[in-house]
Amino acid sequence: PDYQRLLQELPRFEARERSTEFAERVTLTVGLPTERTEDFVARVIDLTAGRAITQIGQTQLDAKPQ
Repeated sequence: PDYQRLLQELPRFEARERSTEFAERVTLTVGLPTERTEDFVARVIDLTAGRAITQIGQTQLDAKPQ
């Protein structure tokens, strides 16, 4: 349930799913604008009632089509 709810929140934060791994735990990797990171992490923690483990990874620049 948490996974589906998180996916529904991605557009709100201009985030995109990069990859998902299903094992004992679900690992969801997303890309989003740096300025949205803090709010997104707060929302993830809220949606999962504090069960999620968040990790901020590397910064990557994506070229935007013109």
